[in-house]
Parts: sequence; structure tokens; C-alpha cells
Amino acid sequence: MPQNLQLHLGNSSCVRYAQFFDNLQGFANRGVSGIEGSLSTAVGAAKAHLDQQTLCVLGDLSFFYDASALTYAPKNLKVLVMNNNGGGIFRLIQQDKTVPGFEEFIEGKHEKNAQQLAEHAGFHYQKSSDADGLVKALNDFLSHTEPVLLEIFTPRLENDKVFQHFMQFLKS
Repeated sequence: MPQNLQLHLGNSSCVRYAQFFDNLQGFANRGVSGIEGSLSTAVGAAKAHLDQQTLCVLGDLSFFYDASALTYAPKNLKVLVMNNNGGGIFRLIQQDKTVPGFEEFIEGKHEKNAQQLAEHAGFHYQKSSDADGLVKALNDFLSHTEPVLLEIFTPRLENDKVFQHFMQFLKS
């Protein structure tokens, strides 16, 4: 993480992933349903601290729910969207994923991306869907001095398995 960077985390998976980094300090807020307001809060914080870069890391559903906040974003905001085509956190939580309507009503499965919303709000848009491309994309993303959005695509049906495997690895 660059020095003098203000970090804002979305809810659910973002916070769970952040726990794996030592000395990571940031802000997070929790809305009624868990997804609303994360991007708006980061935009407000970026406006209040124009002298430093603000990074907002959030999931795709949180982003799409609050995307109108981008139109008010100052130039010091960077947004990283983890797009797993739905609410991947619900695959991590122990529950019956065979319940009728799970993908549509609980997980919120979709095939959307953030490109048009980012570009409409004047953000430079970048994307990555593999490990090799991610390293380059992250370096470009962090070096940008203008509003930038990096969308990282991950496989919806594999994320929970990778996370659980990693947790087992840590326990051993």
C-alpha cells in the first residue's frame, strides 16, 4: 500500500480478506443490509482529505448499489471492485445453496461490469481477470493520479472454495 493512502473497505468479503494483511488500517461502515453507503462514505472522506489518495475496496453488489456516488467523486479517489458476479459472501456462509431462488434472490447473481458507470463518471477504467494481469493492473492503478476504477473479476463458483482452502491452510 502506498504511504499516505486512506483506505475504505466495503462490507462482507472485503473485510474478511483484509484480515490477512498485517498492519492494515482502514475504515468501514455497515448499512442496514450490509452493502449500502460504502462508496458514498469513501467519496465523502476523499473530499474531506483532498491532500491524500483515498482507496475504496468493495464488492460488485456494493458498488452497483451505490454507484451514483461516483458522479460526486473528487480526483483523489481510487475504486477497486471485486466482481464475482454476485454476493459471494453468501457462498461462504454455512447455508443450503440448493434452496430454490438462492442464486437470484440471496446471492444476487448477475453478469454486469462497472466499465460504463466508471467511464460515465469520468473515471479511468481498468480490469483484470487473471493473476499475471492483476500485478500489472494494480501497479498502474496505484500510480494513477486521476480518478481510476479497477475491476477484478473472480470465478463466482470457486471463490468460496479457495477461501475455505486458505482458511484450512492457516489452521494447519
